[in-house]
Amino acid sequence: MTEQKQQKTPQEKSPNTKRVSLNWLAQLTGDVKEHPLFYVWIAFLLVVCAVAGVAAILVWTRGLEMTGLTNRVPWGLWITVDLSAVALGAGSFVTAALVHFLGGKRFAPVSRVALLIGLLADTGTGMILMLDLGRPDRFYHPIIYWNPKSLLWVITWSVILYISVLVIELAPVLLESRYLERWPAARRVSHQIHKATPVVAFLGVVISMIHLSATGAAYGVIRGRPTWFNPMTAIIFLTSGIYGGLSFVIMIIAITARVMQREIIKRSLLDELAQIAGGTLVVCSIVRVLDLASNYFGYRPFFGESVALLHQETPYSLSLTIGEFLFGMIIPIIIFLNRNLRWRYRNLALAGLSATIGVLVCRWDTTLSGLVAAVSYSPSNPTVQFFPYSPTWVEWAAVAGVLAYAGLAYTLAVRFLPIFEPHEEKGGESEAHVAKPAPAGAS
Repeated sequence: MTEQKQQKTPQEKSPNTKRVSLNWLAQLTGDVKEHPLFYVWIAFLLVVCAVAGVAAILVWTRGLEMTGLTNRVPWGLWITVDLSAVALGAGSFVTAALVHFLGGKRFAPVSRVALLIGLLADTGTGMILMLDLGRPDRFYHPIIYWNPKSLLWVITWSVILYISVLVIELAPVLLESRYLERWPAARRVSHQIHKATPVVAFLGVVISMIHLSATGAAYGVIRGRPTWFNPMTAIIFLTSGIYGGLSFVIMIIAITARVMQREIIKRSLLDELAQIAGGTLVVCSIVRVLDLASNYFGYRPFFGESVALLHQETPYSLSLTIGEFLFGMIIPIIIFLNRNLRWRYRNLALAGLSATIGVLVCRWDTTLSGLVAAVSYSPSNPTVQFFPYSPTWVEWAAVAGVLAYAGLAYTLAVRFLPIFEPHEEKGGESEAHVAKPAPAGAS
């Protein structure tokens, strides 16, 4: 009898296994028919990631000669994207400061998406650096071989520590998902993490501020580059990261709400956040204007010659006036500080996109200005020379791959994880936010 049971067991399990497989395929087929655009979007992102993988292999096997970088211009598109990602991911520490230290508990529903964006931005930065460094197999060297006097070492440790903080803060999103409901221990661990959130958030705010200011200071301490050597660069990078990160979070929420066709964050809460972004942008714009004024009315050796050469050989003047001021400051300020305008999702998306463009242009101008217009340092007759730079398709493919990775991770997280579900706060502060009436004519 025992042998008969042992012989029947595989035969009895086989139909069940086939039935489960068929049910899973039927559910997947039905989901594809119900949401075809979702799967087209996922397929497109995967193709972009595959192309970026080919570009990465070429760089790792043939070296940086596959790029447009040279000994004269060693930093280009990749470093610009790195610095931009750091700035656009700064919304995570801004919302953490609002929720935990500035009395803005009502903004807790925004914190999870801001943390997710911050994590994707910083991990994307690491991916780009793995290509730009040229020796990705030595990525662990800053961890073992310390050099506290180097700002690049400080930046590396800031990235490592901040990613760790973001992983800890986002752990409850996975632990509270429906996929772990069968394990009660996951809920208990999530509850313990919530208790430690204020301490972790404080560390995240400090580390992120160090990260942003250190990236700017890395330029500001280099005396040999006239357009870089500026003690205000650290402050500019910090302030632009604050308004850029907050504006980017608002843009992502507005676009996600339009795509999902539902209110994922209360409209009144998003309206208040946009108002804060507008006020922050005004202060940061004043700092930027004062910085430019001090540059043009002050004196630094070869600064005037370098800027004149940039205006002559590159669209530097247009990037300042149209990129940084029109898109980066004027348009978002007008929308964020006008309630009738900021109440609409499409206007919030436009304001966030404009601020994002401003941050991207600011980082591009900073990175390239000191490299393409450089002093020759001839002992007899030092002059400023122009060194052209043009990114190759490998650089563009790598950047597109990082963006595709971020888009893919964000899409899957929003679809399958409780990203837009508010934390369970005592007193119900996150749920008790009373919606404000919509302005006349707003929808």
